[in-house]
Amino acid sequence: EFDTGSGYDMLLLNPYYMQLLGIDSSVTEKREYRSPVNGTVTTDWMANLTSVELCGSLSAVKGENMRAVFREKIIYQGLVGSGMFKDKAFVIDIPGKRILVLK
Repeated sequence: EFDTGSGYDMLLLNPYYMQLLGIDSSVTEKREYRSPVNGTVTTDWMANLTSVELCGSLSAVKGENMRAVFREKIIYQGLVGSGMFKDKAFVIDIPGKRILVLK
């Protein structure tokens, strides 16, 4: 999801990715999160990622030393903060179901 309101320099990810990234949830900082929409309480785990590349090593969208929040029960794989697109020109191609980013 392309969401400019999700935080400037952050990633909000499904906890599924913690294991794939080698992050041990038993020793990772965690906190309670209460949804402002319906009051549901879930758990957030916070971790620092040394680098992030969207769509592989040829990507124009990269970040370093990013804060990631892994949130239970989110309905998507993740949200990317708008800071990842800072100083980038991009096109949202809806019929082609893609985002084109210029380096």
